[in-house]
Amino acid sequence: MGKFYDSIPESFIPWINEQHCFWVATAPLSADGHINDLSGSGVETISHLRENGRITVMFSAFKGSPRIVRLFGTGIVHELGSPRYEELVPPAVRLPGSRAAIEVNIHKVGSASILATDLPSSPLSVFFMSSHADTLYRSMNILENEHSSTDPTAYLKPTPAYPLPEDSVPEKSMRKYWAVKNIRSIDGIPGLQLGRTYAGLPMSRDEIKDNTRFHEPMGVVGTKNNKVGVAGTPTWGGWVPVLAAFALGLVAAQLAGSDLERAEKAGGDIGDTIRGYPKDAQVMEKVHLLYQIGAALTDTSYTMPGTFEYSFEDHGHKFATKFCTGLLINGEFVDGANGTTIDVINPTTGKVITKISEGTEKDVDRAVQAAQKAYDTVWGLNVSGVNRGRILMKIAELIERDIDEIAAVEALDNGKAFTIAKGFDASEAAACFRYFGGWADKHHGKVAEIDDSRLAYTRHEPIGVVGQIIPWNFPLLMFAWKLAPALATGNTIIIKPSEFTPLSALRVAALFKEAGLPDGVVNVVSGYGQTVGAAISSHMKIEKVAFTGSTAVGRTIMKAAAASNLKNVTLELGGKSPNIIFNDADLDAAVRWAAFGIFFNHGQTCCAGSRVFVQAGVYDKFVDLFTAHVNKLKVGDPFKSETFQGPQVSQIQFDRIMGYIESGKSQGATVATGGERHGTEGYFIQPTVFTNVKPEMKIIQEEIFGPVVAIAKFEDEDDIIRQANDSIYGLAAAVFSRDVSRALGVAHKLHAGTVWVNCYNKLNNQMPFGGFKQSGIGRELGEYALSNYTNIKAVHVNLTEPPP
Repeated sequence: MGKFYDSIPESFIPWINEQHCFWVATAPLSADGHINDLSGSGVETISHLRENGRITVMFSAFKGSPRIVRLFGTGIVHELGSPRYEELVPPAVRLPGSRAAIEVNIHKVGSASILATDLPSSPLSVFFMSSHADTLYRSMNILENEHSSTDPTAYLKPTPAYPLPEDSVPEKSMRKYWAVKNIRSIDGIPGLQLGRTYAGLPMSRDEIKDNTRFHEPMGVVGTKNNKVGVAGTPTWGGWVPVLAAFALGLVAAQLAGSDLERAEKAGGDIGDTIRGYPKDAQVMEKVHLLYQIGAALTDTSYTMPGTFEYSFEDHGHKFATKFCTGLLINGEFVDGANGTTIDVINPTTGKVITKISEGTEKDVDRAVQAAQKAYDTVWGLNVSGVNRGRILMKIAELIERDIDEIAAVEALDNGKAFTIAKGFDASEAAACFRYFGGWADKHHGKVAEIDDSRLAYTRHEPIGVVGQIIPWNFPLLMFAWKLAPALATGNTIIIKPSEFTPLSALRVAALFKEAGLPDGVVNVVSGYGQTVGAAISSHMKIEKVAFTGSTAVGRTIMKAAAASNLKNVTLELGGKSPNIIFNDADLDAAVRWAAFGIFFNHGQTCCAGSRVFVQAGVYDKFVDLFTAHVNKLKVGDPFKSETFQGPQVSQIQFDRIMGYIESGKSQGATVATGGERHGTEGYFIQPTVFTNVKPEMKIIQEEIFGPVVAIAKFEDEDDIIRQANDSIYGLAAAVFSRDVSRALGVAHKLHAGTVWVNCYNKLNNQMPFGGFKQSGIGRELGEYALSNYTNIKAVHVNLTEPPP
């Protein structure tokens, strides 16, 4: 270990005990005589020391998301999502032998995220990745390999451990570190490779003898996938060996796990990806890599993104789910910058079912960079509408393939009945992607007839990078409503699901690669509204924001959009929708539709018919029939086939709704049925019907967003039009009458974006949805939704007109 201390100043040693992960290495100067600043690349420069014509660099990963950090001898830090090496270092600046000609393909394995990268033949390349384990362990290994290239026994060598306090050293069974010799050496200093593997996975050595590709054979560490892992976890679901690879002149080697499919084969080999330089590659005169230290300290904030694994057998279904709960940025699931998490609660029990990575403003910025790069290179105007449409169609197909699992995740996370989650939410989400996939190559501009000397036409072009914020009441459906038209028109996206119900969005996002969606086109950043939502609304490089949620938050988003870059805004906000029952209505049908209009999705619907107005002649009869029908609605476990109404989404929403119920009671309204908590566990509320409601009562004026309906009386058409329009909202309404002429006449006078006649809550991908007044701006669905994500460009072409 003395030689290690000789290689770097002792002043570096105290840094080893910091709460960070470190690499220490020496590298030659780049051609321009310095190592570039490492800031902004996920690492923090500690010190640059010039020493005998080379620079010793020490840096630490920021506390937060583990990532691959690549430090090249030319001084270039090649961070995730950065340009290719050829673009960073022009030929005139490269060191001898610095040929970026070889691809090292590294695949995503389990929830560990590793991107494909270029491996240049610069004198030093360092690859580092943190563990997928729940917590990292404290360990340090000094790698020394002074064997010559002619020593056949030096392929495997245990690495000496640097002494640390006993209480910080993990169980020996957790990990094994091995040094592997790269046979090609220059100046007698061979390359080193560091392998990380689960205890219990046997290490083996294979020689590659291919003199047409390599100057000399190379020793490579391999592993057998014998389904052994920590706590019995199959190796495909966790960590597989990843080597730190050092490109030394002519030869470089990289070991990584194969793709998930190959790694899952019981007893099969985990494939290795090995690439080397051709025999005519230039040779570095000197290799300055001396020693390497890896130190990882116990700190849960350094964990990789988690994985949610759940079996639905207890709910009577023979399937399970497993997917990553990180942030989807640039095509990979990663942890948030701060390494913090958010608890996800099962509303049926009120207990935590999993944790998701918490996004931050920094993560939004990373996502914007990825989205902008994707827009400029692989999406936007670079991809035809036909190909965009094919990808959207494929997403729809994959949702339908996995519909049971996706619907079950939605029911578990949101609390809605599984039968509804499958028959409505998941199926309609697939239909939405398919519908807008059909529009992708049909949203054309127009040619204007001007005169024979000029041609004038319009183009419909994507806006660019857009932000989307979706609610918790229909998390899967809103995911589709927002993404599909934006993707069809060529935009790239940063979307924030609700922190209460993020799971179905993450599950569907895991399908995007399989569907062929390029990396960075859709980025999913989970988190809180005041952090991630605010960052999306105010980001200077997001050109548009679309939001579904409360009117109060919509105002905040509009202010942020205006104060930042005056971004385009679409808002789908709250409602207090009137449901009008005339004397001549079919009462049996009206009762069933009215109940569906308010109690569907537990009343957590922005267009819920929460104000039912019944004409005086049938008021009492309607109340009796309606109350009897409501008492038959089944409230309970979302996974029971007879359940219609599950729990409210959260404790916050439960308390809010119960507060409105108490308000209705205290203000003198009559509780015809319900009005109490249902059961003792979870966030269940009885379907509640208030009668004898006065116009000034809160329960008929304010949006409750729960299973609470207020039934009021009206006398004639003029009276009901006045009462129905007496609201700050204008999202939806319904009219029930056998007289179609009267029903249509009233419908045309109602201030609402959607009016149903003799039905309720019937939506359709072909028809727009949105509100008047404080219920929002813009429209979802239909051809109208495409305009939310389109810029109109006018092009004038002079054919024959001479200049003035």
